[in-house]
Amino acid sequence: MAGAELRLDPVPNSVPTARRWLREALEFDGRVNVDIACLLLSELVTNALLHARTQLTVCAIDNGDAVRVVVIDSGDPPARGYASLVDATGRGLDIVSSLADAWGIEPNGDDTPGTTAWFELNRLTHATVAARGDRSA
Repeated sequence: MAGAELRLDPVPNSVPTARRWLREALEFDGRVNVDIACLLLSELVTNALLHARTQLTVCAIDNGDAVRVVVIDSGDPPARGYASLVDATGRGLDIVSSLADAWGIEPNGDDTPGTTAWFELNRLTHATVAARGDRSA
């Protein structure tokens, strides 16, 4: 996986489609915890579907020591709020922040409408986690 790309429609089935795609893209890379990568991608795609409601582009980029996964939409950036204990949504970015080695959300450049959300998983960190099968690393 030097770099892979997927286009998704703004429908709920895009979340499992994105997970399957990323799992296949990372399948042979034993240095990345694929389960964590798929969870984080699910959160970013769900966020884009809820807030942007536009077609999405998902990219997986091999950066050598890390894998970067990017979700690009054409909608307005979501307002960052905090979920209460009874809210059904609002915890996705907290999950991304907790598990990713780096992440961010930024407006698309060059007067292009939309938002780019991304995360990185460092291979050195997540190789140990994947080999042991837990998250205590």
